[in-house]
Amino acid sequence: MIIFPLIAVFAGAITIVLEKTILSKQKVDYRLFVVTLFLLLFLVSTFFAIFWGKISPSALNTNYLWLLIGMVVVACGWNILLYRGLQQEKVVEFELINMLRPIAIILIAGIFLAAEKNLHTFLAAAIASGALLVSHIRRHHLVFDRYSIGLLGFVLLAAIEAIFDRQLLEVYSPSALYAVRTGLVFLSLWLVFRPNFRRLTSQNILSIFILAIIATSYMTFMFSGFKDFGVVFTTLILTLTPILIYFFTVVFLKEKLRKRVVLAAAIILACIIYATLAVTK
Repeated sequence: MIIFPLIAVFAGAITIVLEKTILSKQKVDYRLFVVTLFLLLFLVSTFFAIFWGKISPSALNTNYLWLLIGMVVVACGWNILLYRGLQQEKVVEFELINMLRPIAIILIAGIFLAAEKNLHTFLAAAIASGALLVSHIRRHHLVFDRYSIGLLGFVLLAAIEAIFDRQLLEVYSPSALYAVRTGLVFLSLWLVFRPNFRRLTSQNILSIFILAIIATSYMTFMFSGFKDFGVVFTTLILTLTPILIYFFTVVFLKEKLRKRVVLAAAIILACIIYATLAVTK
């Protein structure tokens, strides 16, 4: 159902705001944050996987086990880079870098996944990503420090993980894959950082728990999109997320409505409609 990627758009916009609030305003160290987050993500996703999770016996084949290991290693890497950078950078600067993510995913998926070689979807996603980037890059510019360079690493690794995810979804249901992923990433990060959970306040724990529920919805629906519609088409729809974040700031924070962003939103919607018609023919 196409509603799944659309739900992921809303959930993704909310998670960025919550993550930045916890990391910067509540001043939770990113290492403690990421380990706690993945523990709660594992608990929440396991609850849903009990009801909707399915794993094929083929998941134990050597090829899929190597894909699983690759996914976990890459996921650990980009989550560390993401939250270290997000703790230090402003949301505006983060979003500028994050807008490169759809382009990276589209290019890598088009190269490595034969099923993603749909010219109509590829062109629509490329145009939408370009419109998104141009709409935001005029007012703000980036000065690359070690944190922003780390965020560029996050963009690349997150795009690479999408390749692993898509192939693993052949033997895992979306909820099962996310539960397995979060459990293994939590274990790996805990072994690396060994954080002191006593440093967390009740407010921190509640905030991260709420974030875990929303993030589980976001990632599960994104995985569903990967499985049902492909990586490129789902990424095309997810280009709406930064636009939605911007409109949230207009409505709730009374920021000025900019014509360039409205035009970009119209272009992205047109690309989604075009790609949807092309896919459903």
